[in-house]
Amino acid sequence: ALLDRQFRQYATSRMWVSGVDTRFAESVAERYGIALRVPQIYHGAIDDEGRIRLRNDRPSPADRIRSILVERRARGAAAGEAPHAAGADGTDEPGAPVADSVYAWRSELARTAYNVPQATEAADVEPRRLELDGAPAIQVQGIWRDEGTYPAAGPFVARAVRCPDATWFFDAWLYAPHPEDSKYEFMLQLEEILDSFRCDL
Repeated sequence: ALLDRQFRQYATSRMWVSGVDTRFAESVAERYGIALRVPQIYHGAIDDEGRIRLRNDRPSPADRIRSILVERRARGAAAGEAPHAAGADGTDEPGAPVADSVYAWRSELARTAYNVPQATEAADVEPRRLELDGAPAIQVQGIWRDEGTYPAAGPFVARAVRCPDATWFFDAWLYAPHPEDSKYEFMLQLEEILDSFRCDL
């Protein structure tokens, strides 16, 4: 436990050496009224669908990609029916988000939101339940695989956070094919970004 805690501190402190991208944080806060801290080494953008996209593909996309896609779904029927969910926002009313809904959301989004569609394979582990400043959340994990001609794959964590007016979904995935890369370290860094999310400023 001590070694794991020390490694987590080491991994997360390294990611903030470049500093926080305050300009991007301000743009997200102004548009959505949320808080999200991202290191300067990530490229942040809001796409035409209103999704938040974060990407760090240094030193090159062939060697490593760290990606986070964030989507907001309003609570209520106007959001449309979410697969495998009792509520339209990926939740079972009135509780926290449910694991099946998060996997279903990830599968749906991974087929349509990326340049190369991804297949989603759930991991046989218990979902992680947590609260972010009082907002209930659930996180699942698994393996993604490109459905194109290039045999790319890697780990992902997907999370749903239930805010008062909407449910926020996060898809964080890693491509790190070299054996010497510490996938555990990079996944901890992705989770550090997810943990910085707050529904309200």
